[in-house]
Amino acid sequence: MSGFDPKWTFRIRASLLPMNPQNLFHLAAVGVIALPCIVAGATALLSRPKRLPLRVMSAIFAGWVVAVYFTEYAYNPAGIAAGIDAGVDPEMRFDNNALASAILHGWMYPAMAVAMVLSVRALIRKVRPPARRA
Repeated sequence: MSGFDPKWTFRIRASLLPMNPQNLFHLAAVGVIALPCIVAGATALLSRPKRLPLRVMSAIFAGWVVAVYFTEYAYNPAGIAAGIDAGVDPEMRFDNNALASAILHGWMYPAMAVAMVLSVRALIRKVRPPARRA
């Protein structure tokens, strides 16, 4: 026996991060911006497709899809639960039309993330000379 107690580790994790509906909604509010940016930035750094405009468009599209799905399946339910937990009508605390906003404008944050990632990559390549091949 190694002395590992999974109940003990769960108690530590649960005490460090209490997840009531309000905290879950705040976490979802961060995720609805951060997750599409991370997906778009990582997709922009892939080596395929070789053509930069196609790679940028596919990265922004991937970020947009993640934004729409995350809004529909995580952000909206968390907002409704936070409104119910606060004891008010969910529409007073949370606008459930966030999906329409994500469909129309969900590409903006991923586009900014792709622009920043590719700018930093170009700056690093300009400052650091390429390694010589033997």
